[in-house]
Amino acid sequence: MKELRIPEYGVGADVPALRRGRWSFRFGVAAVVLLTFSLWLSERYLRFDLNETQYIMALTMHPDSARPVLRNVLKRETDSGQPIVARHAEALADVEEPDILLARYAEAYQLDPGNWSLVLNYGTRLWGAGKFAEARERFREASVHAPDNALPRYLEAAALVLSRPDNPDYAEAMALIERANVSGYPARFPTPLWHVSIPASGNWYAQKQRLIIDRCCAPLYRFNAAMVAAARASADDQTRVQWETWFETMERMGQNLVGDVDTPAESLGAPQAVAGLNIQIDAIDSRLWLADADAAEPDPALSERKGRLLAAKDKLAAFEDARQNIIGAHQQVILAPVIFALTTFLLFLAVWTLALLIDRIFWKGSLGENAQHALWGNLWFGGAGAGFLALYIAFAFLQHVHPIATQMTMMASLIWMALVAVLLAGAPVYPYILLPSARSRIDALAIAEDDKDTAHFVRRARLDAYLSLMRRYLGIALGVFLIASCTWFLGVRIVTGLYPTQVELMASGLRPEEIALITEIIRLTPGLS
Repeated sequence: MKELRIPEYGVGADVPALRRGRWSFRFGVAAVVLLTFSLWLSERYLRFDLNETQYIMALTMHPDSARPVLRNVLKRETDSGQPIVARHAEALADVEEPDILLARYAEAYQLDPGNWSLVLNYGTRLWGAGKFAEARERFREASVHAPDNALPRYLEAAALVLSRPDNPDYAEAMALIERANVSGYPARFPTPLWHVSIPASGNWYAQKQRLIIDRCCAPLYRFNAAMVAAARASADDQTRVQWETWFETMERMGQNLVGDVDTPAESLGAPQAVAGLNIQIDAIDSRLWLADADAAEPDPALSERKGRLLAAKDKLAAFEDARQNIIGAHQQVILAPVIFALTTFLLFLAVWTLALLIDRIFWKGSLGENAQHALWGNLWFGGAGAGFLALYIAFAFLQHVHPIATQMTMMASLIWMALVAVLLAGAPVYPYILLPSARSRIDALAIAEDDKDTAHFVRRARLDAYLSLMRRYLGIALGVFLIASCTWFLGVRIVTGLYPTQVELMASGLRPEEIALITEIIRLTPGLS
């Protein structure tokens, strides 16, 4: 039987040039992927020394995960004889287990006793453990280190009263609060430990900030409740005027917690505004109660002001109730391209792998290797890559369009799925369209040959070429998708300072919306005359 030879597809073309083009594309895709991975790896693990790298990582971890990482950081610094970095010690104290938390804070405090933020946080932890006298000392130190901040004096007054449960000195506490009120300084809360390499505008940072504010407001809430209870238990004709004055002082403190038109934006926030409004409402209620107990005519201005405060409180409550839902929806918008990128990559990889197995195991896979792509084929692949990149950009844009992001994200998702479906549907069609002339040559050979072995060989050769080119099609689609994905991955990092996978850091903390609402509340509740 004579040897049967079928000419390869692409006969007459510059085969070495075609092969160089295929390998150039493969190496190009590999280079883009390797560059992206290398930049991510070097920035995450090689940009800073090991201790600083792990400190940065711990800032964005759950406390239970951050704790062992920070313990290792401090152990290395101790074993190496290096000075322990105060912020590393404070970061560990912040996430430490309750039974040794105060000891950790004491170590951090010894390293940086002049840091008012650290001292104030230490004081709130002492307060939470019921050590009111020690907490008062820390609050007093914080007021010395931050004389332009009213908050430490407010907290000192709260600790002063509750450190003497049998003989609370409300007069001295009120003197501290009045001194802070007349100073004109805002109530500034400590900010979370952070790093310059991480933007401080996301939800993770906002959650840490809110937790600190809640700890700082806890003494003020308890102090306010003690004031109200003491006034109603001990007010008589002789002390009623004094209590009236004190509650006016408390009202001014609450107003300062909310802020005014001159308060810097960084000192405004919803949690402290809620505390300030509650303190003002309780103070007005107590003043109205004192007037009623004295059978005096209540001041209509107080009732009118209370109504404004209640309206402002309702606005804040509505904002707080909707906050998590808004943030959750925003996280879904941010997560959408990440999920689509991963699933599309796995889908393309699986289909390409299946085509490769069929091509290499069951068939020789050589006849379609040198088929030259037509211009329309190159445009098709280039358009697919541009389409993926455009959708990535659309998703990035939608991350900043909260009110309509959900609906528009759904539309972009449908377009993405349609693009993937069309691209995959082209896999069986593309080789059929690209190889008509070669197919005709093989068919002509099959007609010319009479024996059955030759006809079988020809049919197999035709299928071999078809599968080979389909595998190449899927490989090109996967490569184009990887280039678009890496471009998006690095582009997001350049523009935002974060990688797309850092969802908690990218999700909005609603800080602009929060400041706008507090500014509106300040207009609704003008200051005391």
